[in-house]
Amino acid sequence: NRHLVLRNEISRSKHFIRIQEEEEAYLRGDLSSFDTGIHFLNHDHLYAFDLDVFGEMSLYSHIDRCITTGGKRQLANSLLSDRPEGIIDEQAAVKEMSVDTDWRHEWQVRGAMAEEDEDIMSSIANWTAKSNEAGFLLNPVLLIALAAVTIGLIIYGATVDSDKILKLAGVSFFLNLFLVGKHMKVLQSETAALDKVIGSMKSYSGLLAQLESRSFESSRIQATLARLNSSGSSASENLKQLISIMERFEQMSNLLVATLFNGLFHFHLHNLRQLYAWRSAHSDVLEEWISVIHEMDALNSLGNYAFDHPQYVYPAVSESIGLSASSMGHPLLDSAVRVDNDLDMLNFKYVVLTGSNMSGKSTFLKSIGLNLVMMHAGLPCCAESLSAYPFRVISSMKAFDSLQKRESFFHAEVLRLKKVHTVLQGDRPCFVLLDEILRGTNSDDKRKGTRLFLEKIGVYQSMGVIATHDVDIAELADEDASTFEAKYFESQVSQGQLTFDYTLRPGVCVTANATELMKANGII
Repeated sequence: NRHLVLRNEISRSKHFIRIQEEEEAYLRGDLSSFDTGIHFLNHDHLYAFDLDVFGEMSLYSHIDRCITTGGKRQLANSLLSDRPEGIIDEQAAVKEMSVDTDWRHEWQVRGAMAEEDEDIMSSIANWTAKSNEAGFLLNPVLLIALAAVTIGLIIYGATVDSDKILKLAGVSFFLNLFLVGKHMKVLQSETAALDKVIGSMKSYSGLLAQLESRSFESSRIQATLARLNSSGSSASENLKQLISIMERFEQMSNLLVATLFNGLFHFHLHNLRQLYAWRSAHSDVLEEWISVIHEMDALNSLGNYAFDHPQYVYPAVSESIGLSASSMGHPLLDSAVRVDNDLDMLNFKYVVLTGSNMSGKSTFLKSIGLNLVMMHAGLPCCAESLSAYPFRVISSMKAFDSLQKRESFFHAEVLRLKKVHTVLQGDRPCFVLLDEILRGTNSDDKRKGTRLFLEKIGVYQSMGVIATHDVDIAELADEDASTFEAKYFESQVSQGQLTFDYTLRPGVCVTANATELMKANGII
């Protein structure tokens, strides 16, 4: 027992050290230890692919500290679902989770002690779905009566020194073993199923106990934890009872215990009966308990991200359609190289953004989109201040061709723009991010098509930023100032060197730099 305690403490210490080392590496910009979440990426999503929500150095990899597969899935869903309601409650929950670093690290250590995966979740689902095999031999009255006869005969035979009585006791002993043997197939099936999940159940029990040991002020967290009391008793204590039953099943491999205890009082039949009773009483709520763990696991990651970025600000949720940001930047860029910009969209709907190559247009679009995604998830945003309506976010920035779908690059982009238009026709206001659309056609056709598309979407109750190299498109700002406003990024050429300041300016860019870039790289 002492050895097991020490081994457990060594394992905890190793996990704790690993967590600290990974977090220190993250603060230095090293994300190699963290999940990319690429398996959650759906290229047809309204914004996930364009905004680098998943993948190498993605928003997900910056945030994810989950120790359960369900928590990872919950975190991914929070970044994919730009729901309009509950943002303030999410922010309060993230704030509360961010302040207690020791509690968050303890959560990670407990979970890391028994890592969960999809196979484990499938095994748990299969076990809870199993039916209890009823039988009169599991009647506790019958089992207790048979055990009393066996033990009584052994004691009486030993007391009076009667071989006949002891022989009867032996017959009774082997009868008990025979009755247990009749259930051996069921016992082995249950033991095999329990062996797959006992480690995760122990981890879940510890995580539930940690949740129950702390009081939370956030209404969002309180509502989540209230689901643990659906059975009317402590979830962690109920799970401990299951673990105790599971551990007794492990004695199946101990022949001495199995033979002696089963022959005397049907040890494994009582365990099987208790297992059936537990599954009948709690299998329906076990899934709910695990779901609560997954939700809190995702919140733990969000709280950790908020703690790592104390300079970020929690955005205000505006009831009127608009966006106002001060010193807003790209949350995935190092603050040492990041350039922040102000943006006020209160008296117009769309920014027509022009600028030369590499001047920062695409980065600026992603800055807006990612900060809106973070706002919906309840996270603080990369800005000094941010107030925004809870828009539905939609983008068309990185269209690509598909051999499987037999789509050319241009056709894929047209289909994407069709989807943008369809979403804009809905009841919910959207924030649209378009980057150099219709690149797959000639200049005149592209210019005409872009202009007509912007005029088309300008009638809807939505806002957005449209980046383009075509300065003619920016003329829309002169024609309809209530809908469009022109802004641009600039580049400078000095002594043959091309420089950028990535500063947003009002107006239209009139300089080009493609030739200078080719010269600088020795192409021409």
